[in-house]
Amino acid sequence: MVDVIAAIAPGYKIPSTYQISVSLLMEVKTVFRLWLDSLKSSWAKTGCTIMGDGWTDTCGRSLINFMIYSPKGTVFVKLVNASDIKKDANAIFGMFKNLIEWVGSSNIVHLVTDNSSNYVLARKMVESYYYNISWSPCAAHSVNLVFKDIGKLHNAKTIAGKAAKITRFVYNHVCLVDMV
Repeated sequence: MVDVIAAIAPGYKIPSTYQISVSLLMEVKTVFRLWLDSLKSSWAKTGCTIMGDGWTDTCGRSLINFMIYSPKGTVFVKLVNASDIKKDANAIFGMFKNLIEWVGSSNIVHLVTDNSSNYVLARKMVESYYYNISWSPCAAHSVNLVFKDIGKLHNAKTIAGKAAKITRFVYNHVCLVDMV
């Protein structure tokens, strides 16, 4: 990779480890904070949506991503490792409440989560505590649930199994992936 950079820009001097880890990182952090501040100031004008997405990583950890969407942009706010937390409605409500207080409840108009029973109960708690915040289920999660149900049908299970084999074959052969 260094050779490619050198070929593109002769005379370019690669930053030192110190420059990357201190100077450049601080510069990027400053630019990001300015962007985040401008984003946060827009929330009072346009409102924003909090999105919570629970998932399990390859190590089996239960994680929840929290993001905020507004017309000016989307920002990842935090990741919660919920592996050791009982993910009942009260715990999820507490996580959302902390985030709502950080953003400012008057700046939030919408909440998007998956539609599992614990999130639905947490949503009801949020709506009863904050009257200005509405909720809708995540469309992608709903579509995944529909496809999961369709996948349980005998004909669909056979086709899905064959499609999975083809997908694994293509992704395990890099030259085929490069063609796509």
